[in-house]
Amino acid sequence: MGFLYHFLCFFLFIFNCGPGAGIEKKVDALLKAEDYNSALEILNESIKKSPEKPSLRALKVKVLAEMGDVITATEEYLKFYNFAEKHSPKILHE
Repeated sequence: MGFLYHFLCFFLFIFNCGPGAGIEKKVDALLKAEDYNSALEILNESIKKSPEKPSLRALKVKVLAEMGDVITATEEYLKFYNFAEKHSPKILHE
């Protein structure tokens, strides 16, 4: 069961993360595979390249929350809020 599960998660990741796939699809595929560290790595790189995009920080909040790192997720949400200057009911719901 473990091998099959990981194989399917890997296949899902490859299928959803081709050259044309967006960051959100890549991160969602990694979340389904419970590969939180890779998702954070992709997001951290993307935030370095495009710090002006609050959507990247919002996605990072989602990853951190799913990891169970509530404190860091809250800190990241504050960074999102300071940049976007608005609350996100979608993020708060997740």
